[in-house]
Amino acid sequence: VFKKFKDGNRNLTSSLVTDVPGMLSLYETTHLKTYGEDIIEEALAFSTDHLNSIVATHSPYPLKKQVEYALKQPYHKGTPRLEVKYYISFSEEHEERNETLLKLAKLRFSIMQSIYLKEMKDLVKAYLTEVKWCNPSYVPTIEEYLSVALITGATTILTVMAHFPEG
Repeated sequence: VFKKFKDGNRNLTSSLVTDVPGMLSLYETTHLKTYGEDIIEEALAFSTDHLNSIVATHSPYPLKKQVEYALKQPYHKGTPRLEVKYYISFSEEHEERNETLLKLAKLRFSIMQSIYLKEMKDLVKAYLTEVKWCNPSYVPTIEEYLSVALITGATTILTVMAHFPEG
């Protein structure tokens, strides 16, 4: 696929330089590379150099903040659930944004945030219950233990799951 972006001299075409959204997409895509993909390594170097030159110019470019952020933290190397917040703010600044899609993204982000807050409350409460059980004179019933262990025992799994994109 990347070969179509090469010119007759087998170099990446200079026409890509003027297409900043395309260059940014190319840059983000190159972070999905695997070992031995030389053309993608070349595309990464090419896009990085050109995006850095955009940032270096002091001209106000609509995508400049997004380019600066991508160079610091490529989307695919971040935690998707956290990266969404940045991409919502970038989308708000675009003149050609899809208002309906932006509203849905904000709504989904707010819903997920409220779910995470509820989970955290259910967690700060389960752990406090376990702390109370540290008193040697109290032994929880099996029902009490299972209701709390269901929450605190899943913490490791939830932590790992939080670092992977939704499937």
